[in-house]
Amino acid sequence: HILMEWIWSCAGVLCLGAAAALAGGKLSWPAVEARLAGKAGRLSALLVWGLVLPALTALFKLSQFYSYELMTDSGVFANMAWRIAYGFPWVSTLYGDMNFMADHFGLTVILLAPILRLWESAAPLALVQGALVGSSPLALFLIARRVCAREPLAWILTLLAVAHPFFQGIAGGFLDNGPYALPFFLWAAACWHWERRFLALGLAALLLTTREQIPFIFFGLGAYLVVKAGERRGRLIGLALAVLAPAVWLGENALILRAKEGRPGFFDAWILFEGLGASREEVLGNLLRKPWLFIWALVHPAAKLETPFKALLWLGLLPLGAGAALLPALAAWLPHQLAGEGSVYHQLSGRHAAYVYGPLLWAMTHGAAAV
Repeated sequence: HILMEWIWSCAGVLCLGAAAALAGGKLSWPAVEARLAGKAGRLSALLVWGLVLPALTALFKLSQFYSYELMTDSGVFANMAWRIAYGFPWVSTLYGDMNFMADHFGLTVILLAPILRLWESAAPLALVQGALVGSSPLALFLIARRVCAREPLAWILTLLAVAHPFFQGIAGGFLDNGPYALPFFLWAAACWHWERRFLALGLAALLLTTREQIPFIFFGLGAYLVVKAGERRGRLIGLALAVLAPAVWLGENALILRAKEGRPGFFDAWILFEGLGASREEVLGNLLRKPWLFIWALVHPAAKLETPFKALLWLGLLPLGAGAALLPALAAWLPHQLAGEGSVYHQLSGRHAAYVYGPLLWAMTHGAAAV
């Protein structure tokens, strides 16, 4: 655990040191770029972001597991995986035979379940989650190389991402479907930028399995295509995405409601938006009848602005220069910003950051390229 803290701290210091050296003229940008763009520089990137960091993050998750620091929710996730692996009904014996879907829409666990046929422990689930979350910086590095076309900038942006509290929270969170949203999004974006289209679409499909909130990202991507696509076909695809995403979101919420039938006392995520209504029906009704309540809830009380301000500041405010590329992050952030300011959901603590951080980092690369 101390080792991971040192990694995060050193990443932040390296960001500051690199920026100061380049700004102060102590380093020649072309010289640094030539060295990092060479064979040794690219091997170093592969070693650091593709091997060392994923391995350390995986071992970190394993140490959390054996230190009993992964909380009860990890037990629920492992229970789900085990029951799926052995063909039992989709109910959690830890939640009083509650259907898996009654809590959240999450199907990533189905892909992980076969692992428990080989190793009957939650340990491999911790290893896989740690390794995949730890691989996210490599995906970001590849995106930054393509978007920014500057090797030193790709290093600095990746260091910024690793030093960010959101990455720490996602890497240190409990076992769940949600944290996989970060690697799935970034690897889908990396494959798209490097013209591996079918692989990108497959990863985008996997992204949808992580949480019912993910359609917000696709709505933002659709809006981005409508604004930025140069061809009519691209704009039509964007429009279709923007129209289908809300329908998918409503469908996933309908599945959750159906799974909760007969269990009215079970946790209802709609209480996060208590200032906008006391139930799902009331919140959606107010959205149609009183949209100004939602606009006001984005900025009131003023304490709500603290989380987005800090998140952007930790990324050097670069996402603000992304233009239309910021739309997926804004769409993904919308429900968090509408939630009560005291909730971990609003504050993007732990796994909650995974639904926003990928699009935010993607926007950061575009913002860096623009400025």
